[in-house]
Amino acid sequence: MYNSLRIRNFRGFHDLVLDDLARINLFAGKNNTGKTALLEALLLLQGVSPEEVIASLRQVERQRRWVERPGTERIRTWLPAEVEEEILLLFHQRDLEQVIEITSQVGESVRRSLKIALKKWSAKELRKELSDLFIYEDLLRRRPIDRVFLFDYQDGDRNYKIFYVIVSKKDSLIISDELPAFGASSYRGARDFFLTPEIIGDYGNLEKTGETEIVLQLLKFVEPRIERLVTIYDDRRNEPMLYGALRDTQYRVPLHVMGDGMIRLVDLAIRLGNARNGILLIDEFENGLHWSILPTVWEALGETARRLNVQVFATTHSYECIKSAHEAFSKSGLYDFRFYRLEYVAGEIQAIAYDRETLGIALEEEWEVR
Repeated sequence: MYNSLRIRNFRGFHDLVLDDLARINLFAGKNNTGKTALLEALLLLQGVSPEEVIASLRQVERQRRWVERPGTERIRTWLPAEVEEEILLLFHQRDLEQVIEITSQVGESVRRSLKIALKKWSAKELRKELSDLFIYEDLLRRRPIDRVFLFDYQDGDRNYKIFYVIVSKKDSLIISDELPAFGASSYRGARDFFLTPEIIGDYGNLEKTGETEIVLQLLKFVEPRIERLVTIYDDRRNEPMLYGALRDTQYRVPLHVMGDGMIRLVDLAIRLGNARNGILLIDEFENGLHWSILPTVWEALGETARRLNVQVFATTHSYECIKSAHEAFSKSGLYDFRFYRLEYVAGEIQAIAYDRETLGIALEEEWEVR
């Protein structure tokens, strides 16, 4: 679990410091204060593979599912040349002379970090860096090297590198050393209002381990009559769908006709259940959920996250969402919740942390904390 996080020269952040991270962390702030960028930085630090992240970083909110359990084999992936522009946008104010640094303290002793830097290596210098990857020597000899972006990970005493090589105006290449096994990472976008076949497949994983109650517990906040979920293959759609079996009726109802709130809760619960010993990232937590069920959703989320050892990072624009989280964790007896407001201070984005007492006073006095 991350205890602290520091992000330097990434997106809109010049130097953002987050101390005393908790099991559940909620971030608020005005538009363009870096809430989604913070989730992007965590995905990169967690070791989500570049071909999953880099090619779509500006489109993070359209990613339906990110669950990575990295392996250890070397990989080579060709990417479209336009992806170079996406990497340039990672750098604060597009300043390529600076090094992006994302560092964290994991547990009591392990330090994890990622540095992203532009390397002006020649083909010869790059081959030297890749001297143990002899299979690429001929490949690189036949192609001009325009620039190289190095992703350098350190996890305790383990190190691995990813080389993003711009070989021409039309081609780019990712060469990866050993991918880290940092645990599961799952991201839920702000506008995910449908269930993909991948998410339905993840529900099947919960069925195998007998943990479907995680999903049903949340769904009953919206529809108390629901007793179980059934996966049925739809020949017309050519994909699996989830149906709810309701008490006192013989019919099974497709979840997508039960409304956006039901879809958001199912999606959240399935991702949470599959993020054991990892992290869950949720953009705009309150989307699709009525304010009246937020306290019980937060309570259930906290209980399940503790049991599965999942750390949660969520963003919100909702005062009700912040208030309900504070109330739910205050009642739990274990206030493993931290609220942060991202805002501009002297022209730079900073994180203002609220502990239990400070947030309680702010909410009681109805101060603006969003």
